[in-house]
Amino acid sequence: MKHLISFACPFPLQPLSIRHNEFLHKKHKKNFFMSFSDALKCIFETYKISKENDCILMPNFYCPSTLNFISEHLKIVFYKIKNDFSVDEQDYFKKIEKYKPRIILNYCFTGFKLRALCKKSTIIIEDYAHKILHNSDVKPINKNHFYIDSIRKYSPFTGCNLINENFDFQKSTVDKTNLYKLKCHFLQHLTESLLFLAHIFSSRHLYDLSEKTFLKLDGIIGKHHRPTLGNSLDYFLHSHLDLKKIADHRKKIAKYYHEKLSELDSCLVKNKCDEGNYFPLFIDEKKQDSLIKHLHENKIFAEKLWDINDLDKSLLENVNQDLYKSFIILPITYIIKEKDVDHICKNIKTFLTKKI
Repeated sequence: MKHLISFACPFPLQPLSIRHNEFLHKKHKKNFFMSFSDALKCIFETYKISKENDCILMPNFYCPSTLNFISEHLKIVFYKIKNDFSVDEQDYFKKIEKYKPRIILNYCFTGFKLRALCKKSTIIIEDYAHKILHNSDVKPINKNHFYIDSIRKYSPFTGCNLINENFDFQKSTVDKTNLYKLKCHFLQHLTESLLFLAHIFSSRHLYDLSEKTFLKLDGIIGKHHRPTLGNSLDYFLHSHLDLKKIADHRKKIAKYYHEKLSELDSCLVKNKCDEGNYFPLFIDEKKQDSLIKHLHENKIFAEKLWDINDLDKSLLENVNQDLYKSFIILPITYIIKEKDVDHICKNIKTFLTKKI
């Protein structure tokens, strides 16, 4: 019986470190939030950010729900992301000079680093929601330079680390416990329990149930009106994951995806991503739903990264719509092996050959 291949990363199947891992030693429990949006809210409140006075420069390819949230707090100016995920550097620096944004948000999946044209007062946010944040990545250029990750994208836990040794917020501006936090943790643990059982029993039914609970969680996380701190238990358990082993394995699997998909059809691969939470498979939008269905029937749970229809209509004309629609994502987790990538590529080849 073929096991499920998905984005699941059950805790019992992850590599552990008995000692507190030092993969990201600059993190602090006091800056551990429930979600990326909760961390942003805390920054916005601490710096007294207002939509009337401040603008943010950010990529025109980004998570729709977070974009919608940010648009409620700031005027958005977009810099261009090319169709291979790279930054249009000319456009990027041109926008900095023209708009002098209060906040600059860098989407670090692109591997682009900011090093010039910023004032000391400029708030810079490096979004590592789709990568594991390394100590070597943390190179602040001013005291307002932030790094934010999202551990639920690569682990069975909920939370995000906000990295900035100078950041000091008022305790009264954040919640330690509330109903929102309890609901999120209940749904997260239920989702992970169902995923673990689905993996053990190779059950599509249990996997489908886990997806339903995940979507309920996704619908509420980051939506609370006050910034909320993460759970101490999740922080502790996450600290004992062997992140170096996980990161090294993900890099190896991404490289193998690139090699095998390039052999299959070079048009399926448009970038050299080496360490993300997923691997982008570029394919005609008209074929995507059929391919996803075909893969699901073979217990391979690929999916679309973001649905552009979730984006507020006022933002649509300024984003890279072609990039949103151009690919689906394949899983990269610690429990996925090279033989699983072979199986995935075999099924993709079958789909393309037979034009299912």
